[in-house]
Amino acid sequence: MGRKGDATRARVIDAARGCISELGYHGASSNEIARRAGITWGVIQYHFGTRESVLLAVVDHAIDELKSDLDAITVLGTTPTERLASVSTVVWTYFSSPHYRAYLEIYLNLTRDPAASGEARRRLAEIESELGLHWHRIAEEAFSGVDSFVLERLLFASLRGLAITGWLSGQESDFAEERRLLVEALGPVLGSVP
Repeated sequence: MGRKGDATRARVIDAARGCISELGYHGASSNEIARRAGITWGVIQYHFGTRESVLLAVVDHAIDELKSDLDAITVLGTTPTERLASVSTVVWTYFSSPHYRAYLEIYLNLTRDPAASGEARRRLAEIESELGLHWHRIAEEAFSGVDSFVLERLLFASLRGLAITGWLSGQESDFAEERRLLVEALGPVLGSVP
């Protein structure tokens, strides 16, 4: 595809992501995505085929950016608590982003929609597996000497829960105090490992 085609695809992906962030999954209709992208639905169909394909392209685009970011991460800190705080900041930045919110809405809806294609479900499962490997590498680097899988699940579930709480309440919050307390609570677990 040429430069113009790539630019059109990028506009559609940005428009769809914006729709989902502002209006939710169901508000991101084909017509609304086309309107925001400044093109017709026919042009979108030419480039993507279906709305489902547009939504999967949004997910793929966000995940490609995230994987690139995760590959470049170095866990900082010399003490276990400093390393935990470093990972916590990285995870929070992801979970609190509009990209993650769009991903989560697409994931939850497509995996539960009986009309969604098997291809969509398969791709979303692949993405979850790929992300898990990237996150686990970071957790192992940060939490060496402890069962990193359990600590990783606890940290991620807590931070994801805070992000979702913020979205559901409609409040803009960075939950800095809650995140600080989480790191303080989990730090001794890491510090007690010989």
